Amino acid sequence: MSVNQESVTAKWPEIKAEVAKTWNKVTMPELDQTKGERGSIAALVQKHYSTESDFQKKYDEILGKFTTAKDASHQSASESKKN
Repeated sequence: MSVNQESVTAKWPEIKAEVAKTWNKVTMPELDQTKGERGSIAALVQKHYSTESDFQKKYDEILGKFTTAKDASHQSASESKKN
């Protein structure tokens, strides 16, 4: 659904409250500075929350730690059985 800027401006207090509730790391003063401009709000959300690509990278790093630990543990157990 496309909403024009005029509609956003008219309903900004309600929209701002909902944005703040949805992304609670974004502060009201920060939202006030955006004046309801979509790109500015998106930049704030991105600033406070990881983007999907950041998530993927971080998640892959976490998985890598567990995979490495599991592989090292498995490898040590196999070597112990040989001795």
